Amino acid sequence: MPVPSIARAQFGFYLRNALLGDTGGSIFGDVLRFHYWAAKVRKPPRDDPASGDDDSLIPAPGTDDYAKLHAVVAARLDRFRTAPAGADAFERNVVHAAEAFALLPLDMQILQLVLRSQRINELRQFANAIYQQMEDIPRNVAAMLGVDPGEVEYRLRPAAPLRNCGVLILEPSPHHFMAPSEGLYLPKAMRRHLSHEHVDAATLATEVIGRECRPVLDWADFRHLGEAAEVAARALAAAVKQKESGVHILLVGPPGTGKTEFAAALAARAGLRLYAAGEMEEHGAEPSRAERLAALRSSQAVLQSLGNSAALLDEAEDVLESARSYGTNRDTISKAFLNRGLETAAVPTIWACNALGWMDPATLRRMTMVIEVKVPDLAARQRIWTRVLQREAVVLDPAAPERLARRWTAPAAAAASAARAARLAGGGEPTLETALAGVMAVLGQSKVDDAGTDGGEGEGFDIALTSCADDLEALCTTLARPGAPCGWSLCVSGPPGTGKSGFARYLAQRLGLPVLHKRASDLLSMWVGGSEQAIAAAFAEARTLKAMLLIDEAEALLFDRGAAERSFEVSQVNEMLTWMERHPLPMVCTTNLPDRMDRAVPRRFTLKLRFEALDAARAELAFRRLLAAEPPGALPEGLTPGDFSVVKKKAVIFGVQEPERLLDWLYEEVAAKGGNRAPIGYRPIAPVLRSTTRVA
Repeated sequence: MPVPSIARAQFGFYLRNALLGDTGGSIFGDVLRFHYWAAKVRKPPRDDPASGDDDSLIPAPGTDDYAKLHAVVAARLDRFRTAPAGADAFERNVVHAAEAFALLPLDMQILQLVLRSQRINELRQFANAIYQQMEDIPRNVAAMLGVDPGEVEYRLRPAAPLRNCGVLILEPSPHHFMAPSEGLYLPKAMRRHLSHEHVDAATLATEVIGRECRPVLDWADFRHLGEAAEVAARALAAAVKQKESGVHILLVGPPGTGKTEFAAALAARAGLRLYAAGEMEEHGAEPSRAERLAALRSSQAVLQSLGNSAALLDEAEDVLESARSYGTNRDTISKAFLNRGLETAAVPTIWACNALGWMDPATLRRMTMVIEVKVPDLAARQRIWTRVLQREAVVLDPAAPERLARRWTAPAAAAASAARAARLAGGGEPTLETALAGVMAVLGQSKVDDAGTDGGEGEGFDIALTSCADDLEALCTTLARPGAPCGWSLCVSGPPGTGKSGFARYLAQRLGLPVLHKRASDLLSMWVGGSEQAIAAAFAEARTLKAMLLIDEAEALLFDRGAAERSFEVSQVNEMLTWMERHPLPMVCTTNLPDRMDRAVPRRFTLKLRFEALDAARAELAFRRLLAAEPPGALPEGLTPGDFSVVKKKAVIFGVQEPERLLDWLYEEVAAKGGNRAPIGYRPIAPVLRSTTRVA
C-alpha cells in the first residue's frame, strides 16, 4: 500500500479517533463515507455496506456483520495512530502561537484541528457531517481528537487562552462545525498571521500587535481638552505600573476632531507605546465585530508580556454598540462576554468613536474615563497653526496663524497635513487653504465666517437699505454694549432677499464674534436620531468656537409638531427648542415661512424681527448706492436688496451701465417673483443679448 500523503495521514488520524471513540457508533456511516480517501483503497460498489452511501445497508449495531465491517474499517485506519506534522508555515506557527499565548498541549491540538480542517476539504466535510449528529462543538472536537469532551469544553471556555487571546472564535451554528465565519474558526487576521513565515514566537507576536501609533503632534496641541486629558494620562501610567486590569479611556467626538492623534499623544504622555488593533482583514476588507474583538484580545495578550504598552481600537462603535446592525459584517456578541472582557483586560485600552448613540449603559459604565474630543477653540487653533507652520518651515506673515484660526475649525492633524502639502507644493497661504479645504469638506466642515468679513452675504451690508419696523441700529448698539448679556436668540423673518442673513453677519461683526453658519439641510438626517445629534453638535461647536450660530431656513427644523407624522419629527423640534433655551451665546434663525413654525417657537426667541420689501424711498436709495445711478423712472414695488445684488452682478457680467436697462432688469426680477410688471406708459428696452450687426 502506498505511503499516504501528510494530509491523508492527518485526516486518517481524526477518522480513527472518531471511529474508536464513544460516539463512533452514531457516526459510523460518516466514517464509512470518508475513510476511503484517507486509506486510499478501492472504493466498493454502491450497494456494498462498506461504501457508506446508503445508511440502510449498514448492519445493525451489535450484530456479527456490523462487528466485521467495523473491524475492517478499523484495520484500514489503524496505521493512523498519530498525525504527522506538516511542513508548511501553519504547522510550524502552532508551536510559536503556543509560546506567544501560553497554550497548553490540548490547546495546540484543538488549534491544529481547526487549521487543518480549513485547509483539507475532506476533513472539513467530515467535521460538518458528524456535527449534524452531535450538534455540540466541544463533543465534535473531542471525538476527532480522541479525548474527554469535558476537557475540550474547559479549554474552549471564554476565559481560556484560545478564546481569551483571540486565537479562536466560537459562535455556535446550526449548520456548520467549522466554516470561515461560523462555528469554531480562526479570525481572518490570526489566520493571516499564522500563514506567514516566523522564525520564533517573538516575530509572530510582533505581527499580532500591529502598527505602533507614534504621536505626530505635541501634547500642547490638545491643551483645549483641559484637565481631563492630564488625568487620563496619569491614570494610564499608573495602571501599567500597578498592573491594574480593566482600564479603558473612551474618546468621543465628531470625525476630524483628532481623536486618533490625541490617543497617540495621550499614550506618549503616559510613557506608553500605543498599538492599533483590529484595523482590517486580509486584502483590506472590513472586519466583522467578532474579528475586531478577537484582534484586540490577541493584541492585549501580547502587549501584556511586552509591558509599558496600551492598545487602541478606533471606530469603537463597531464593537461597543449593542442596539443596531451593520449588514452582514455585524454579528452578535454576548453582552456579558463583552463586558467581562472589558473588566478583565490586562492592558489599558483607548477606544475612539464618533458618537455614543447605541452603546449600552452597562458597557459605558465600565469605562474608566470618557473624554469628549472637541474642536479646538480659537486660541488653541492659533497655537496649533503657529506650531505646524514652524514645524513644516512654511513661512507666512506673522498674522497668518490668527487668520487661519479664525477662518477654519481645523483640528491639529488637518492643520499639520495642510501645512505639509503647502511645503511640498512650494506654495503659500492660498496653497495651504486649497489643501485644507478638501480635507475639511470631506469631514463635513467648511470655512468659518469671520464676523461677516469673509465675502459672504454680509459683505457690503447696508443697514439703511433694510426695511424693518424696528430700529436696527439701536438694537445693534444695545446688544454690543460692554457687559451686555449674550445668551439671547433672534428670529429674523421676511421674504427672500430682504437681507436676513446679511444682517445676522453684520450684527456678529458689531459683537466681535465669528459666525458659524448652518442651513437646515446641514442638520437634517435621514437616520432616526441623526438630526438631533447634528443639532446638538452645531450648538456644541458654536460654544467651542465662541461664535454666533446662524441657522438659515429654520422653519424646516421648527415646524408645527401638530402636523408631524412620526415621533422622531417631534423629537427633532424638541431638541432644537431645548438647545435654544440653554445656549449661552447669541444665535440667529432666519426664515421665509414663519407661519410654518410650531406655535411654541415664537416665545422661545428672545428677539424677533420682520424684514419687508423696500419702500419707495429705500428702493431709490438702493438704486443710487448699489447701481451707482439715478433711477430713470418709477421703480416696481416689492424690490429687495437681493434683487439689486442680482442686477448688479448681471451688469458686471454684460458690461451694462445704462440706467434704463438696469431698471428693466429690476422689473424682470419682480416679475419672476410674481410681482407687478412694467407700469402703463413704460416701454421695456430690448434684451441685453440683442444683435448688434448692422444691415448695409
